Amino acid sequence: MPLPMYQDKPKHPLAGIRYILAIAAGKGGVGKSTLTVNLALALQHLGYRVGVLDADVYGPSVRKMLPEDRLPSQKGETLIPALCHGIQMISMAYFRGDDKAAAVRAPIANGIISQFIENVAWGELDYLLIDFPPGTGDIQLTLAQKAHISAALMLTTPQEVALMDVRKAMHLFEQVKIPILGVIENMSYYIHESKGEKVPLFGKGGGEKLARETGAPFLGAIPIAQKISEASDEGRSLFSGDSQQFGDIQNVFLHLAGQIKDHLAQSQEGLQSFELMWEEIKGYILDDINDFKVGGVEDFSNFFNAVIDEKAFDSICSYIEGAKADDNVEVVAGGGCDKSIGYFIEPTVLLTKDAGSTTMCEEIFGPVITIYVYKADEFEETLKLVDNTSPYALTGTIFSQDRYAAERASQVLVNSAGNFYINDKPTGAVVGQQPFGGSRASGTNDKAGSKLNLQRWVSQRTIKETFVPPTDYRYPFLG
Repeated sequence: MPLPMYQDKPKHPLAGIRYILAIAAGKGGVGKSTLTVNLALALQHLGYRVGVLDADVYGPSVRKMLPEDRLPSQKGETLIPALCHGIQMISMAYFRGDDKAAAVRAPIANGIISQFIENVAWGELDYLLIDFPPGTGDIQLTLAQKAHISAALMLTTPQEVALMDVRKAMHLFEQVKIPILGVIENMSYYIHESKGEKVPLFGKGGGEKLARETGAPFLGAIPIAQKISEASDEGRSLFSGDSQQFGDIQNVFLHLAGQIKDHLAQSQEGLQSFELMWEEIKGYILDDINDFKVGGVEDFSNFFNAVIDEKAFDSICSYIEGAKADDNVEVVAGGGCDKSIGYFIEPTVLLTKDAGSTTMCEEIFGPVITIYVYKADEFEETLKLVDNTSPYALTGTIFSQDRYAAERASQVLVNSAGNFYINDKPTGAVVGQQPFGGSRASGTNDKAGSKLNLQRWVSQRTIKETFVPPTDYRYPFLG
């Protein structure tokens, strides 16, 4: 039987995009689409490769402002985006008539957005701008969870009525751990034709106020200008060869593009230069360990109890003693064993320099955890290390405030644990609800007596994600 040829797994369609930026407001009518189009044109004018995803299924308007030179096409299940003034673009507007309503329910709309995220061949881009639809519902959550968004750009108009909804949208991004890049104020002022003065028609300073309240940078203001309206209605670029009359407006969007570019670069630089503050984290760990109560099961305030029997006690203690004798391992906390009144083992934290050390690879049923500190710029290598270090795969978790990191870990570690957790403690199987084991050599898929008994023949994977993680280790019954 001939061996099958090895084939690399296809890259995610968004993998070639450097920055993915959400442009949102939480409401309609503030100019998100206009901002998206003109920012895209400004970034392109600065020499960057740009794409636009019009995520407004029910009221797409970007196509009007950014008419195509090449229509989108399809190869199998893959969509090839339209080309508009040299900018790649996908929109629901290409799949229905201009005067036809998109009368679809939320599950179908979510499916459309998922296709735009997962099935569009964007190729290599510097920036993908996502024009978010109004609101904070299903579509917004789908985009936040699947689109690997680098940061969100919030757009508002000056009046308090607009700020109310923008605050809600910002809260949504905070909940799903997407950083706010900054605030832009649209329709900020009108320039009086004869006096040349700025006239704030809708109030003054709302965007700056919101930025101060939330700690986000205020990136700039866009005036009310007939030139913007006319260019949008006609599908003309503010940066085309015959656009000298747009000079003052060009500068507004070029300034905003520069601000966005600089802030994104600073954010990325901060991530790349980040080093794991192990000493600080160790302090938190030691504080909690010193607070743990260890004792018999009859006292519900005890967080740790004795291990199950002498055989288990001897096995776990041998691991600890082996770690103490290893030059690559440091005992950060605990390390004591005492069976004078019961099979008690101190909660033990080991720090290793070798990711292949015994306690990193072996399955230890006791209060022992081994920590390996990886370098911040070796995240991909570390994921592969996690995937290959241990033959066992009962449970696993990743803790991350970076949406892309959480998604990437979930993809790379697809075969690493039957029960996979994101920002939650890996508690193992819940009888009758989750598979026990489910991958590699750990546990079993057999759930005898369950209506899901056929799961014994497959290796299914359960993923649980917590968006508001616990901040205390104590269970309610601990008091």
